[in-house]
Amino acid sequence: MNRISRIKPATVLAVIAAAYLLAGPTAGFGRTPGQSAVTIARLHYEGGGDWYCDPSSLPNWLSVFQSRTGIPTTEREVVVTLDSEDLYSYPFMYVSGHGRIALDQEDLTELRRYLDAGGFLYADDNYGLDPSFRLSLIHISEPTRQYCQ
Repeated sequence: MNRISRIKPATVLAVIAAAYLLAGPTAGFGRTPGQSAVTIARLHYEGGGDWYCDPSSLPNWLSVFQSRTGIPTTEREVVVTLDSEDLYSYPFMYVSGHGRIALDQEDLTELRRYLDAGGFLYADDNYGLDPSFRLSLIHISEPTRQYCQ
């Protein structure tokens, strides 16, 4: 069992709760006007990786988050793309799927900006997303380096 798979759900909840409590206007994140509850943004991406998989997972997660932390949540996640106008309204973004994620250079640049601004990206390899997702992370961390796929 690798180190990442040993992270306990309570630890993830604590990290997310801290991110929501600490993120503010200086981090580039905040709630949209009239929004009084925490939500998660699900990343809609190209590449055929079934970004919409496991539709009950995030509503269940939000419910558990609220019951364990006492922080109000929405009933469902919000779907965003990396060019969504309200992307920075959501400090927690979730990506999952089966197969391949394809991010073009504009998407990679925006994801890097989002993460640099303090955004938290939770990636869940539902089945087969890992190789293409890891390649995307390499492109984000070393954008000027040339890679063969």
